[in-house]
Amino acid sequence: MKKIILTTAILLGSLGQTIWAQTLSGKASYTAKSTVNMDFGNRQIPEDRKARMKKFMNDMSTNEFELIFNNNESIYSEEEELEQGSDMGRNHRVMMKAMFNQSSGDFYKNTTDDTYINKRDIYGKPFSIVDSLENIEWEVTDELKMIGQYTCFKATAKTKQFVLPEVPFGRRNEGEERPEMEDLKKETEVTAWFTLDIPINQGPDKFYGLPGLILEVQSAHLTILCTRVELDKGEPQKVDAPKGGKQVSQDEFDEIMKIKTEEVRQQMRNRRRGRVGGGH
Repeated sequence: MKKIILTTAILLGSLGQTIWAQTLSGKASYTAKSTVNMDFGNRQIPEDRKARMKKFMNDMSTNEFELIFNNNESIYSEEEELEQGSDMGRNHRVMMKAMFNQSSGDFYKNTTDDTYINKRDIYGKPFSIVDSLENIEWEVTDELKMIGQYTCFKATAKTKQFVLPEVPFGRRNEGEERPEMEDLKKETEVTAWFTLDIPINQGPDKFYGLPGLILEVQSAHLTILCTRVELDKGEPQKVDAPKGGKQVSQDEFDEIMKIKTEEVRQQMRNRRRGRVGGGH
């Protein structure tokens, strides 16, 4: 189990002996929303058009997810209806979510052996990313707030996240280089709100390791908020790990993404040159 620094007395004493003995399972719905800042430079664009473009970008980066969990396992998946559309549209959403720290595909966590499996489909090819969960060292504060019917405690931690500059509108200036994704990763503070009313160490996306279900996460550009929780009343349900796809580590997959992204950029450059050369 990852190190947890507890700074409030209510989490100490006999509490840990009782809550972890319970067997719980259920599902939780989350809305993940990324904030996109756009840089319009000195371009003369009507304010209403700017507003529409900002709304479009922010709508594209708002997604609905479901977390199925039990005491030791969980799987976090985007709701199926939002995955409809063309291959180009789906691939664009994958890129958007990667840049805005949102998960794509099915993200399975096993907190018994601290591993995860992320089933991804990139440009029609399935991958299964298998790696170790990040060691998140949470510091729990004495701040409280209500999320729905649940009393939640605040916890903070430092994790490496994408920290995006303002997204430029239109083409880049001549000679201006696009920053590599890895260069945008920085250690940033993440805030989580968890409830002891559901005493499991699970949460949305890659977040876990607190003595209660995480209902809200706030980081550099991303907010994940739980909108509904349903606990199982009968037998605890089993959480199945995703199967299929080429098995790779996270580092290997990141390199594949880097190559594919550059291929797409080159294809777009070639199309633009073709339009210019053809007189269109």
